[in-house]
Amino acid sequence: QHELGNDLHSNPRETSFFRAMQLCSGVLLILDPLAMPFSRVWCCFELATAMTSHFERTSRLLLDIATVKDELPEVLTDGLTMHEEQQENAVCAGRGGKEKAKREERFPIELVKKALALDIAAASASRELDKIRILNSIAGLEEDRLDDPLPDPLPPARLQRYRAVDQALRCIFALSSVSQVISKDLKEMMPDICRALREESERRGVHISFANSLKLTDEDLSLLAQALPEGLTQLRFDLRSCHQLSNASLLELAKGLQRTKQLRSLFLDFYMCCSITDVGLLEIWRSIEDLQLLDLDINVRGLTKVTDRVVPAIISGLRSKALRKLHLNLTQTRQSDALGSELTMALAGLRQLDILKLYFTECPRVGDKTASSLGHSLQAMEMLSESIICFSNTTLTDDGMSHFARGVATLRRMGRMTLRFRRCQRITEQSMVMLGEACAALPLAKLQLDFSKCQALRREVAMRYSGPSEVVLDSLFHRKNGVAAATVEELVPNSDARTSSNDAEEEILGLFRRVGAETLSPEKLFSVLQK
Repeated sequence: QHELGNDLHSNPRETSFFRAMQLCSGVLLILDPLAMPFSRVWCCFELATAMTSHFERTSRLLLDIATVKDELPEVLTDGLTMHEEQQENAVCAGRGGKEKAKREERFPIELVKKALALDIAAASASRELDKIRILNSIAGLEEDRLDDPLPDPLPPARLQRYRAVDQALRCIFALSSVSQVISKDLKEMMPDICRALREESERRGVHISFANSLKLTDEDLSLLAQALPEGLTQLRFDLRSCHQLSNASLLELAKGLQRTKQLRSLFLDFYMCCSITDVGLLEIWRSIEDLQLLDLDINVRGLTKVTDRVVPAIISGLRSKALRKLHLNLTQTRQSDALGSELTMALAGLRQLDILKLYFTECPRVGDKTASSLGHSLQAMEMLSESIICFSNTTLTDDGMSHFARGVATLRRMGRMTLRFRRCQRITEQSMVMLGEACAALPLAKLQLDFSKCQALRREVAMRYSGPSEVVLDSLFHRKNGVAAATVEELVPNSDARTSSNDAEEEILGLFRRVGAETLSPEKLFSVLQK
């Protein structure tokens, strides 16, 4: 760019670097400590090319922003890095966003402040004619008018073109820095952050993580909720373990959601925001009743003040939706079996659902009615291909499992399934057989079944099974059939059982000795295997 020479044209769109940008998918903006690119009109032209759809493109380019602080590189990325994407998908939803927020908190706040004051119309160039041509080009003038003097004052339509670039860049910096602003008590910047968010009318996605923030307050979240652009299609708020939040900020967030009529994907994580009650969540669910969501992820795990009073609102919020993905985590909330049954029965209306993640973990009043209704609803979910369903530490029995298993057996497109029944003390080996037979009828690639800590099961089978479906089912039935002849008396430790254990130990020790592997300490290995 600094040695363009003969490549300079009267039309900035004829330069080689502009043509190159039409062929790429992203741009890297490198900032010096003074943020000089913000004051140079050629750099602003490149930003305008990358960030708006005015230049022969239907969508903007990806934009990463890099600088150096204390001799180390710092980068604001447009989306998650590859590692963060893996964490998001492989560990848990929100994990990647949390890592991104922590990484970007190191970006120099001085540069953020300069970006929030960006004004491309005030940028300079070595030649005044270059500035005139570039600003006229951004304004959309034809080639034969690029040398026209800049009008003073600038007309509204032209100002809007320039502001579109300013607002897009300001919003990128605002969203990337808001976690840092909160964690470092720089709340005097919140008005500028929220203004940048509110004014970016072209913004379609807002992803913010405040996970584990001890400083985020109701006032902070309310300001952000009030600033949400109305044209959003994606919204992600990771608020897990933000202990200062209460119903007050959820009421403002609900108002913000009602304005986003184009919203299609919503992620709200309130894990362990322990001051939140039914009052706040009722408003959240009511606010999404009229939204045509395709992807819904709401986590209220650990909110022990939340009761089954929210269930009717959840049902209303899910009604008439063409959801493709639903993740609803009600772990440790005060749900009842009666209303849990109504909720799972309502899921039958989600016939386009591709992914279902549903958690009733540690809801001790949930049991057979809820599981039976879910089994009935699964029979209507012909498109379902991936699921995680958790009834751990509930009152589920073999009767509820039988109905649930019938529903599982109908999921002919299911490829990945996780079913958890840890600490379900009323299920017996009959439940394992019914569920195993149901899963055997499916085209599963990966299967996880968790029966650990179920006291009515023998220790030999009360465990977690995970892996390729065939391996899991073989292991499940092998263990079940291998001990099928055992009686209750045989489960009590006695001399015969000890003799059997000693024989097994000698067999393993003999095997290791025959292959000359004494250095592997088979005695220790056997003690581990025995556990």
